[in-house]
Amino acid sequence: MVTREAKSNLRSGSRNSRSKSGAQVAEFSLVPLVLFLLAIPILNLSCFAFSYGYMAYSTFACVNKAAISPSYDSALTGMRDQAQLMFTGPFADFLKLTPAGGYQSTGCDLYIVSTDNDDNSVSRVGPNRALGAPLDPAKATGEYEVVSACDAQPLIPLAVPFLKDIPMLGTGTRLNVSWSKMAENQTGLATAAASGVTDGGVSSTSLNVVGIENIHLLERFDPKSWRDPTIYKYLKDTGEAVKDQDVLHIAARQNDWKQTSFFVYPANKVWIDYRATGHWRFGPGTPLKNADGADVQLVGAVYEPIAPPGDTGYMIVQVGNATPMRIGSNKMFRPNGSGILKLMPYDKDSNLDLLTGTIPAPNPDAYDDNTGRIAVRIIITE
Repeated sequence: MVTREAKSNLRSGSRNSRSKSGAQVAEFSLVPLVLFLLAIPILNLSCFAFSYGYMAYSTFACVNKAAISPSYDSALTGMRDQAQLMFTGPFADFLKLTPAGGYQSTGCDLYIVSTDNDDNSVSRVGPNRALGAPLDPAKATGEYEVVSACDAQPLIPLAVPFLKDIPMLGTGTRLNVSWSKMAENQTGLATAAASGVTDGGVSSTSLNVVGIENIHLLERFDPKSWRDPTIYKYLKDTGEAVKDQDVLHIAARQNDWKQTSFFVYPANKVWIDYRATGHWRFGPGTPLKNADGADVQLVGAVYEPIAPPGDTGYMIVQVGNATPMRIGSNKMFRPNGSGILKLMPYDKDSNLDLLTGTIPAPNPDAYDDNTGRIAVRIIITE
């Protein structure tokens, strides 16, 4: 027989059980809401990071267009066209990117950055303005710099207290990216009238140089600027398939490996060319040298060797972690491994281990008193 007290306890337990069950249901129903509220900021921040990456990629594409152009006018036009393609298309609309100012409202401006080959002093001209006089490649190296700006909006604006004024959560922000690349045609950095670059009466601005397959047309306008000015013609005539190419400069003060954008394999061929005006000096009062480590002197507008290659001041490369190789002025070499292609000058006072590519006991003064820089053209074929 169930007592009155037992019945009371049963009823109380039943009520407590229902109360706990209801609380659990209420707590469980809040979980999706909390997850949803957390998902929106995460989505907005992820979109922000992706937008910045897209801007960096687009800016690189713009400066690459400028770098391979034969003249400043075509560089400016190439940058504009590429910017309009990247920043006004459906993908930019999806990311809610809007160009902010820039040349012809593209969000991008073009600058010319020149670096003195001896003292490494830097001057900057722009935006969207050519040099008033041609750059002397024997004295300075010119680069194009593209600076881009876009206004970015959050994918889902959070118009709630404490969040509505936070950039990329509740409101938009401005993104700025810059990218530099060495100009293929140094004489084209000035205006067409100032540079006087013509070929049989054809203005350099009349060429539309697009893509690797046409870049050899630049040889028509700057035939003596490179050690091997017809290298692209040679590659075409011999059936070499060009996979990628780039131009960069290596300073004599470069005291560590300078990474390129190339991941190469033993099956590749790496072709190297240098600007004929390039030179560097490894220590005060020492002779000028070329990338082969040979003493040079100025003959006309070109630095010519006057002695055999020496034991310092030459160009070396490393592929991944493979043993570094002395390339000097070799026209072509095959990678001795797989990995990122890296370059640097060799200074015998640097304690660089030529077997491993490391500097176990760095000499900080080895590169500090070096001057000069050499422009390098790298072409990858299969």
